Amino acid sequence: MPSQNVKRALASVLCLLTSGCAGITGFPERTYTTADQLAALTKYAPASVLTPYDAVDNAARGGLTKEGWRNEVLEARIQDMNLRFQDFERSLYKQGVGFGVGTDWVVLALTGAGALAGGAANALSGAAAGVTGARASFDKEVLYNKTLPVLLAQMVAQRQTVLVRIRQGETQDANAYPLTRGLADLEDYYIAGTIPGAIADLAANSGAQSKQAQEKLDSLPLVTVVLADLQKRKEAVAAYVKTLPQADLDKLAGALGKPTGSNALVEILKAIGPATTPEQLNVITAKIKTLFNEDF
Repeated sequence: MPSQNVKRALASVLCLLTSGCAGITGFPERTYTTADQLAALTKYAPASVLTPYDAVDNAARGGLTKEGWRNEVLEARIQDMNLRFQDFERSLYKQGVGFGVGTDWVVLALTGAGALAGGAANALSGAAAGVTGARASFDKEVLYNKTLPVLLAQMVAQRQTVLVRIRQGETQDANAYPLTRGLADLEDYYIAGTIPGAIADLAANSGAQSKQAQEKLDSLPLVTVVLADLQKRKEAVAAYVKTLPQADLDKLAGALGKPTGSNALVEILKAIGPATTPEQLNVITAKIKTLFNEDF
């Protein structure tokens, strides 16, 4: 006969298994359906929207200019995509959340009950292995659930970026921004609201950020240890160079293959700084000796 503790453990398992599937949707109910709204936009859905757009007479477009018809078509399809994207968001939030977390608690309950004495407790311990086997996808679900908000945020941001481009196009005349170009931008708008599109954007952004970071690292001056005598020579050369008039700075900069003019002094000092061996500094001091007969 199972003990009260075992009964309570079984009840907990049942509760977790049944409640794991019922989660918070994250979206309030609406008084209208997506299907109702989409039905009102069917006029602008077919490819034949280009026929009235290309017509010479505004009467073919219900009295609208080419720009007006273009903007109506684009806005209707934007709304269509927005409605479908909202349904897509809802479906993503509903997928895979309950079972992963619920199963984790199930395993804890079963293995905890396994510490109890009695045949029922041993049966629970054995069941833990089966539930854990069902959790083979648990790590994937956790990764999915943690990644999903990032992907959704990327989708929303990229959709806004493309939407700005479309709205800017709608302010132009039909020659500068024809309907065909707007339809191409709408395709980008659609792709921006997909998981593959979000992943591609994240990958592209991370690559650009990595490149920028590397460029910043490459631009940082390296600090290297040099011998005390060499450091004194470098300081003496730098102090001397700072006393030179602009004409002499231009001569020395030119001899070192550096730009002349207002940045000549900076460029010469930048050449002195990285010298870590006497030989490297001698290249600079040799030019100074040749030009100004100064020896270091």
